[in-house]
Amino acid sequence: MDKYKYIKTIGDGTYGTVSKALVKGTREFVAIKKLKKGVNSWDECSEMPEINVLRKLSHANIIKLREVIRERDDLYLVFDYMECSLIDFLQRSPSTHPLIVSFIRQAMEGLAYIHKAGYMHRDMKPENILILDDLCKISDFGLAKRVGCQRNTDYISTRWYRAPEILLHSPVYTTAIDMFAMGCIIAEIYHGRALFPGTSEDDQLEKITATLGTPNNWKDGFVLARRYGYQFKQYPGMLLNEIIQAPRQAIRLMELLLRWDPNERCTAAQALQHPFLAGNIPERRKLPIYPEQSRSTDRFNNFSNKKSY
Repeated sequence: MDKYKYIKTIGDGTYGTVSKALVKGTREFVAIKKLKKGVNSWDECSEMPEINVLRKLSHANIIKLREVIRERDDLYLVFDYMECSLIDFLQRSPSTHPLIVSFIRQAMEGLAYIHKAGYMHRDMKPENILILDDLCKISDFGLAKRVGCQRNTDYISTRWYRAPEILLHSPVYTTAIDMFAMGCIIAEIYHGRALFPGTSEDDQLEKITATLGTPNNWKDGFVLARRYGYQFKQYPGMLLNEIIQAPRQAIRLMELLLRWDPNERCTAAQALQHPFLAGNIPERRKLPIYPEQSRSTDRFNNFSNKKSY
């Protein structure tokens, strides 16, 4: 840790404390995450998803794990420094349409790479998309998992962005859960608030049903619902363009992502070919400088977690 100069704490939550630091030799900024849970060996470190997965991924739109440092029983993860989260950026900075589309495209490119590498992120949300100038990167791989594991855990992702099959406790799911979350994220960008702000799993399902309509053609969903003890209420559904003010092609992409049946959702690779994203040229710009505030790194808190590594 001697080669880093501590500047200030930028996040403190359940899982760790994140600090902004300076690399003494290069004068670069980095983010250093000190985990609150101690480790006893390097083998234990290598089994952590955040380390194991990020060491295998290398992409411009995925946060880079620069270094893992173990001092006694303390573990430090050194990441690229990013200025703010997507949700922070949207709240504090006037944004042009091309820049918003660029950020969505970059996040989709990162997600397409993750999925092609055989992983699910499992916690996609605006707080886990980080921004620096005109660049965005997907972060927080603490819940990432390889596709096709024998049995998946059902308590994953922040509730507001959970796919229906997760809410219905399906033991098997795919990268399609990340795509539903991306649909929620795009909707939130244009809507200005979460599309499905459920207060519980059942309330989350009802909010999705009220918007998308009862999934009468999703047979697997009704099987899951019976096993879970949930009964879908009858809703006709609403048109997204009546709820969200967004470009027509953005609405169409959301409609392809926010499908009940995971087999009917478009993939990240397909989304990149959609007219809303295809051919987009990123807009070059610098973010305005704002005073930073301490932020929580608790990935399950929608309100306090603004920037998560």
